[in-house]
Amino acid sequence: MYDKLVYALVPSGVKSGKVYSVVGGDLTFTRATTATRINKDGFIEFVNSGVPRLNYPLVNGVVRSTPHLLLEPQRTNLVNYSEDFSSWTPDDVTFDSDAIIAPDGNQTADLIYENTVSSEHRVLSNSISFTSGSKYTISVFGKFNGRVLAFHSTNQTNLPLNATFDLEIGNVVSSASGDATIIKYPNGWYHCIVTTTSGGTGNAQVTFRTRDDDNNTSFVGDISKGMALWGAQVELGAYPTSYIPSFDGSPTSTRNAELATSATAELNDKAGVLYVEVEGLNDLSEAHRYITISDNTASNAIAIRFESDGTLDLVNYGPSLTSTIYTGEINFAEKTKIAVQYGTATSDYKVYINGFDTPLSGSFSAQIMTGLDTVELTYPTNTLPFTGKVNQVLVFNDFLTDDELETLTT
Repeated sequence: MYDKLVYALVPSGVKSGKVYSVVGGDLTFTRATTATRINKDGFIEFVNSGVPRLNYPLVNGVVRSTPHLLLEPQRTNLVNYSEDFSSWTPDDVTFDSDAIIAPDGNQTADLIYENTVSSEHRVLSNSISFTSGSKYTISVFGKFNGRVLAFHSTNQTNLPLNATFDLEIGNVVSSASGDATIIKYPNGWYHCIVTTTSGGTGNAQVTFRTRDDDNNTSFVGDISKGMALWGAQVELGAYPTSYIPSFDGSPTSTRNAELATSATAELNDKAGVLYVEVEGLNDLSEAHRYITISDNTASNAIAIRFESDGTLDLVNYGPSLTSTIYTGEINFAEKTKIAVQYGTATSDYKVYINGFDTPLSGSFSAQIMTGLDTVELTYPTNTLPFTGKVNQVLVFNDFLTDDELETLTT
């Protein structure tokens, strides 16, 4: 099977502006800002502008040995000070700033302690503007310091936010508004995340507060207890993206979108297989995310297209007609393996998804393609980029057997 391989992206090597391929040409990469990734030691680290991110996934706090190529859309952190909680508004708490090692490996995380007043014990962000009907994702890294961590806001209409996380055992205690998740990091840290929908246009402050052992939000504090916090983030979007630090006191910290385009390969116009192994950042929430082989135009192309309605479309673009090879629902939040075999006749086409031979669309008609020579993680015009985690992209220059297609996608 692999003697037919003419292009192989197995993310392992990058430099500014390039993602190296194992076989075939390298992808051209652009991102106009710095960004962060998880490195091979499990720490969050900066990556320079224009440098692709080989991100090492965490499984129950343990770093996997094989990275993926991380591609994300543009996002802005709306929090003024993401790491300096002494610059937030305190409410019956005290601070021990830069007291412990943070998830980036530096001593920049803050310990926040209750005082002995009978009240809420919390810190409040800057005032943030929210738009009714829009989804927002709120996140922070927390570490156990005697109390659970509770998310709240000062205006439950503009920002419905009410969730509690147990930082000792690492679970979501409750979430009365929105979807809550918790992700284990090394060294006792947890990434606590809530996605919620604004119910009114206007301002609100995000608050991180403690609860006592009886789950009270207002109580006489214990000066030996509180929470450790680092890396607060509020972003407009239906899922969390990588950490965007903000240090300068204004909510303008932005990570720009990423593009990976224009890898050349000796593709076969008449017979071949396009294979991808990818994973979404969550479910599908952005329309038309593409991975393609083409002649760098939309007139000759095979496209794997992920749709916002939770479907996968496999499309054959010909010089005069577009024909859908397959359409169906997928769980894009999980790792997905897709192989599309193409040829000159409709009977040549086969689709295997996660080890299963999948029926083609009833109206599909093969379109004859010419000049195939480009692999891109976008639409052929360098628009509508794929966003997610790329583990492999392979192209074979001939048909594969059914057994090979099944093995490849299992």
